[in-house]
Amino acid sequence: MTPLLRSRSVWILCLLGWTILGAFVVVRDLMVVGPNAPGLRRDELLPFVESIVLWGFLSPLIIALCERLSLQPGSRVRSFALHAMWALVICAGDVVCDALFSAAADLKTRPLLDEFYDQLFLNVFSYVAVAGAGYAVIYARALARSQVRSAELERELTQARLDALTRRLQPHFLFNSLNSIAALIRLADSEKALAAVVALGDLLRVVLAAEGDARVPLEQELDWVERYLRMERLRFESRLATEVHADPSIAKALVPALVLQPFVENAIRHGVERFSGPAIVSIAAERNGEYLQMTVRNAAPQRPSSDMRAGFGVGLGSTRERLAHLYGSNRFALDVATLANETTATIRIPYAMATP
Repeated sequence: MTPLLRSRSVWILCLLGWTILGAFVVVRDLMVVGPNAPGLRRDELLPFVESIVLWGFLSPLIIALCERLSLQPGSRVRSFALHAMWALVICAGDVVCDALFSAAADLKTRPLLDEFYDQLFLNVFSYVAVAGAGYAVIYARALARSQVRSAELERELTQARLDALTRRLQPHFLFNSLNSIAALIRLADSEKALAAVVALGDLLRVVLAAEGDARVPLEQELDWVERYLRMERLRFESRLATEVHADPSIAKALVPALVLQPFVENAIRHGVERFSGPAIVSIAAERNGEYLQMTVRNAAPQRPSSDMRAGFGVGLGSTRERLAHLYGSNRFALDVATLANETTATIRIPYAMATP
């Protein structure tokens, strides 16, 4: 049995369709001609009703044939030939059933060949109409499956690209972390170096535990950033001050995983590491209408503005690509600006809450 032949809805729709057609013909005769219409006489009405019921049961079988007989190039001639054969078989079967029903109901009968000839056109037309509807349903279902599959492939491709972009950021993040630990080792501060290794281990553990997640809650992203800053504060001590400002009400807002990490790393590298004076790295997140806005700012009040460098180039291109894949090219904003003694990276994405 074919899938459509097993479908209860196909049987119901076929019977319902033929019933509606039969009711339409009867009502038409009643309204146009009146109760004395030839089609409403007992010897005409009963065979008509029998034929309607018969075609209601034959239609799913015809649709099942359509599932078996493909109209793809290379098989069309064979399919049309088999359809023609089955159409004649069903026409003959319809005539035989009509004759048996008329005999059982004590109605007037005619020779089978005469009935076959008279009903041939109508029966073939009915077969073609049912087969056409069957092929329409079959190809509509095939198109729907194809669209679903295309959507799945597109989603898998997008996820693969996102994973690749995320993996492109991870070596850079790991390199900077190891560089910070190496600096502590060169300072012969074994206690801080050990603490930094432990902090890096904790950070890698939580990051790898979320591998494969394209988006994470904002609170999780900020937790990753705080773990990284904890390690950097061991290195720079009083030279590095950090601030995080985020409304608790947006803690569950979804953001791309590791979206803040490259900007925080480069704020450290270009805003703190290159200069000997104190610096402040601040991170803020707030809801702005339908959007979530995040900023990473590094400021060094004692540094001349002529020495200020944007310092957010690494990771900027990858982040733009990730945001475009996730939200579309017109649904996000990513800007880096340098004013006086500070550099600010601003990310704006559509606001969405994590499901419980």
